[in-house]
Amino acid sequence: MRQYGLEDIAAFEVVVAEPDTNNRMRLRGRAWLEVHLGEALYLDQDGPRDAEHALVIERITTYGRDVDVLSAIWTGDIVVSGANYDRLREARFLFKAV
Repeated sequence: MRQYGLEDIAAFEVVVAEPDTNNRMRLRGRAWLEVHLGEALYLDQDGPRDAEHALVIERITTYGRDVDVLSAIWTGDIVVSGANYDRLREARFLFKAV
C-alpha cells in the first residue's frame, strides 16, 4: 500500500533556500504541482490564505531558462517575495491555496 506524504499535496519542495535581492528568496527544488509565475504559495498547509501570508513567485528558472510555468515533477528555482521571507530558510514545502 502506498504511503502518502506532504509531497502528495505540497506545490513545491524546497531543497535549498538562499537570499536573492530586495527581500526575495531563491528556492531550489521540485514542483509537485504545476506552479505559475505570479502565483501565491504559502508556508503553512492549513494556515491563512491572504495577501499578508502569501509568497508570490516572481521568477521561475529551469535548466538555465526563465519560464512562466514549472510543471509537476520538474526541478528548478523559484524566486519568491512576501511577508514570510524570514521563515523560508526552514521551509521544506510550500502549498497552494486550494
